[in-house]
Amino acid sequence: MRFKSTILKDSEDQSVVCIGWTGNDEIIIGRNDSTLSKWSQTTKESIKLCDFSDESSYPIDLHILSNTQRLTNKTAGIEQILITSSNGKLHLMSKITKIDKTIDAHEGNVTVGKWSPDGSTLLTAGEDGSIKIWSRIGMLRTKLVVNAEPILSADWNPDSSKIVYTQHDTLCIKSLKATIKTIRIRGHSDLILKVSWCKANDLIVSGGEDCYYKIWDSYGNSVFVSEKLTHPVTSHCWKADGNLLVVSFYNTILICNQYGVVLSTDYVDCGSICTLCWSPDSTQVAAVCANGRLMVSTLVERSISRRNFHCLITSRKTMAVKDILNETKENIDFPERIVHVAMEYSHLIVTTCTQCFVYQMPNLNTPQIINLKDTNVFMIILTENDSHFRSNTVDCITYN
Repeated sequence: MRFKSTILKDSEDQSVVCIGWTGNDEIIIGRNDSTLSKWSQTTKESIKLCDFSDESSYPIDLHILSNTQRLTNKTAGIEQILITSSNGKLHLMSKITKIDKTIDAHEGNVTVGKWSPDGSTLLTAGEDGSIKIWSRIGMLRTKLVVNAEPILSADWNPDSSKIVYTQHDTLCIKSLKATIKTIRIRGHSDLILKVSWCKANDLIVSGGEDCYYKIWDSYGNSVFVSEKLTHPVTSHCWKADGNLLVVSFYNTILICNQYGVVLSTDYVDCGSICTLCWSPDSTQVAAVCANGRLMVSTLVERSISRRNFHCLITSRKTMAVKDILNETKENIDFPERIVHVAMEYSHLIVTTCTQCFVYQMPNLNTPQIINLKDTNVFMIILTENDSHFRSNTVDCITYN
């Protein structure tokens, strides 16, 4: 398993500062010239969407709340976009060409803006040392944290009842309920640059200028400490199902399992990576590089083995199936990017963005094809039936 990375050639002169996926092939880009644009992986072109009213500021963070029922490689179904800026303002957009509401949120840079997992609230954190909780329409609910030091990173827990945030070298886990005591851990020996809370496995990862990344449980207990890296850890991001963790530092991307063990190391010539963001189907990662360029990395060479069969995803749309006993090999091409592969009970299941292919092993010539509804498959579990676990529904389909 590794990444195949491409640093995009952009016609725009201004640097990319924040990103967010609107579908499996489209990325919203915030630039330091106060503009918002959309880059399409299909056309390889960037289209300007809108300007911010105050040209003296620029976007810092961007988070998209999407309707997962409609997320495919063609449509996005955007519900709302949250953008924070360098002049202390919070922008809310329901359409990607118009700012619906602008709020004076903080003094100075608003470093973090995050929708809660249930989409009912959002948090902002700033250089003024405060964290505020807002309603979905931008009404202030509470000033949750007041500190003297800037807050560089923060994130929600899976059920939207707690947040984790950084305070110099300390991790703080705070409940939205005032009666529950805040957990404080001196997690690193230097400034913590990034913290992420996985919505699937409830684990927290932190990375800092001490050149370590560390994994914690939801109570602040240490789960994993990496070896000392060559440069500060500038960004990391959990895969939606929690099985993979991507960690980045200078010119390097690490693919790790959920416990932090490195599975693959990829070297890219882009400097430090400031932001990482998984695509909705969890097959690609978009990254903001220190040189202001956008990089897209595709997950390739994933493999699975059962009995005498070994499957290897050789490219975005191609998979090789090898029968070890008969020493035969067959390449299978798919019309779209391969998302998930599962093999058990003499069946091979492959899903793309819009279709599911069911193969009766060892026959790989005539699969049964099932058209999927407008959503992304997060997981496949095979029993006597094959179950497609999606964002908020479960489909059980017989092999026939």
